[in-house]
Amino acid sequence: MQRRFAFCKAVIQPRISAVTLCLALSILSRADLLPGLYIPSDSRDRDGNNFSRLPFGYDYPKVVRCQQVYNAPSFSAVPVGGAFITAIFFRGDCSPCWVPFVTNLQVNLSITSKAADQLSALFAENTGQDETVVTHATNYIPTGHWGLPTCPTPSGLGDPINLDVPFYYDPARGNLLLELRVSGVEPYCIPPNCQYPSWWNPVAEGGPPYNKLDAETVPGDGISRAAAFSLTTNTAEVVETTGLVTIFQFATTPSLSNHYETNMLTLTWSSSPDPFRLQWSDAVGSDDAWTDYPGAIGGNAQYRIATIPAETLRTSKFFRLYWNTPQPLPKTTTIVMGDSISLSASPGYLLSRAVIDAPYPEDLLFIERSIYEHELKREYVLCCEQLGKRDEAVQVSGRTPACPDAHDPVLATAGRVL
Repeated sequence: MQRRFAFCKAVIQPRISAVTLCLALSILSRADLLPGLYIPSDSRDRDGNNFSRLPFGYDYPKVVRCQQVYNAPSFSAVPVGGAFITAIFFRGDCSPCWVPFVTNLQVNLSITSKAADQLSALFAENTGQDETVVTHATNYIPTGHWGLPTCPTPSGLGDPINLDVPFYYDPARGNLLLELRVSGVEPYCIPPNCQYPSWWNPVAEGGPPYNKLDAETVPGDGISRAAAFSLTTNTAEVVETTGLVTIFQFATTPSLSNHYETNMLTLTWSSSPDPFRLQWSDAVGSDDAWTDYPGAIGGNAQYRIATIPAETLRTSKFFRLYWNTPQPLPKTTTIVMGDSISLSASPGYLLSRAVIDAPYPEDLLFIERSIYEHELKREYVLCCEQLGKRDEAVQVSGRTPACPDAHDPVLATAGRVL
């Protein structure tokens, strides 16, 4: 499904020594990495009340399929409309443990109607329709704590599971289901080759300190899990209220920003989420008209930068950030602004909503007033309709007939909605 999150138009006007750059969405901030979101929410500064050797502990079989659900209210800090999950962290228990080496890890994410403590023993009944493989065949070293206990203070975070495919999650659509498929775990060491510290008594402690992740066992909280010791079975052998303390890294939707100086247009956008590509076109029409920008793209871990000579902008050029994500998205809508443009309803709603009550910026480096004040509001109304937000569509459409410079398509949409 195609997702277009920002576009702009640039053209050099021969009689004006400036670039008229039309950034439909430039009032939005660049994409930002949000602070890590801890679940349970009060676990940032305290260790969980339990620990878990599932799914990476060496005393379990090396093959584990584990689903863990997170209730949507746990994600109240996620911006309205959703954001991209880009990384997942687990945390070692505050008690000592060795760190295993996971040699083959697959991570799936989906949005599910199942809530915590309501997971089915049949994995397929828990999985959402938008299930996406976000990491595949990855080597991973879970976090561990090999030292004196820190309890009740939590130990530090370990390595992240960086998602190869960022997952767009909107808590309004349901709960989040995380599935871990583990098909290879190697221990830190195997006794008697291990060197125990003087303060560790393997007899009293019940054996080697194999991996223990921080966990929470509270019936009625926002997490629970189901697990089996096979990747081929559809039936869980463990269904319990325990869940791993988890930290999610989110990134907001990327947008383009611009600067023009000394006959050079500079476009910048966030490096996260990573898969987005800069594309350009001579006109806003079908997706076939868009191609990847052929020039050099620089930047660093935070930003991407494209510097475009003014002589390449003698005719209109439109720019967009584009990613053909494998994640199934909500129903799309066709928005007519000269030609048909397919947009995903949820991102389109989120982005067009930002201009509804924002005053027109008196800046040459922006979009024409008529497009800003009318065409983008029409996009917002159409997205509202697709998402079932009828009251919002009516409210905005009611302002349109009083605008004398509104174009016929805008008036027609407003008349139909009203």
